[in-house]
Amino acid sequence: MEQIVGSAPVEVKKKGVFKVGVITVGAFIGGPFVGGWMLGENFKELGKPDLAKKYKIGGLIVFIALLVLVFLIDTDMKNSLSFLAPVLVLGFFNRYQKKEVESYITNGGIKRTKWPKVCIIFTIALYVLAISLFLLGSWAEKQISVQDDYIKNGQEGVNFIQAGKYKEAIVLFDKNILADSKDAESYVFRGTAKLQSDDIKGAIEDFTLALANKNNDLNDRAAYYYRGQAYISEQKFTEALSDFKNAIKSPVGDSNIPEEELYTATFRMNAVLENKEEMLSDINEVIKINPDYESARLIRAQLEIESGDVKSACEDVKNGKNTSSIPEIKAGLEKFTELLIAECNKL
Repeated sequence: MEQIVGSAPVEVKKKGVFKVGVITVGAFIGGPFVGGWMLGENFKELGKPDLAKKYKIGGLIVFIALLVLVFLIDTDMKNSLSFLAPVLVLGFFNRYQKKEVESYITNGGIKRTKWPKVCIIFTIALYVLAISLFLLGSWAEKQISVQDDYIKNGQEGVNFIQAGKYKEAIVLFDKNILADSKDAESYVFRGTAKLQSDDIKGAIEDFTLALANKNNDLNDRAAYYYRGQAYISEQKFTEALSDFKNAIKSPVGDSNIPEEELYTATFRMNAVLENKEEMLSDINEVIKINPDYESARLIRAQLEIESGDVKSACEDVKNGKNTSSIPEIKAGLEKFTELLIAECNKL
């Protein structure tokens, strides 16, 4: 910026000039824009319109630069920036305006104390912006904190379930659900913990809420499967079968429930409900998924015998093996296998 040389008397104008105190306070409250604008007004009053324009534009540029710095530096340095504007403005005033302003006032010029409207409007807008940014920042910080708590609760809750600490898991998932009543994933995990702690009705409620509040299909398989298990505890086998079928239709998502287990579950329910054709269909799917499941071939052979397909039953007996770990089932399969082999040898 150009330096004002000399201190010759100047023509007195009607608006007046700002003294150093008013400008410094303006710069402190309204930043470099207000301070630069007031310096510019002084230059305009002192008959220097070119400098007036430069200082007003310069104040705006410095304000924008400081605004950018606010987002780039740490908190301690931000505090020091609040003193930078008045220091800069005071320096420019003392070097380039002080003598002419004093000469102006000595010759009867008016001391200007009221801020220009543009400075008032700008300062109000600046503080509205600052308050808005502060509130937005506080809200964002709170959301980040809530999200961090949600992730932490979820991870610890799953760990508690795996460790058999179901009550502790329920407490953590309670917190997540309190924060978001439509959190389907937390309903699934809390329902699982309730199911393991024999709160069957509570588990069914949670799995039902998970399915009602889903925002995608990723939690469906687990919700249907575990609700089906809960229905078995209440001897609601038709409802359990329906849920197992829906679990099969659902995407795998994050569930670790294998297809084989799902078809085994539907097979068991069809057995209870004596749906022979569906039992055969289920065991076919189990063998298709796991061809090495030798006990499944013996079970299928039993169903084939009942349906009159002896040839297929004999083939399954030849390829099957009794690997059941349940004593009653193992004994039954052994007796059936002996009888069927005897019949197959006659063919």
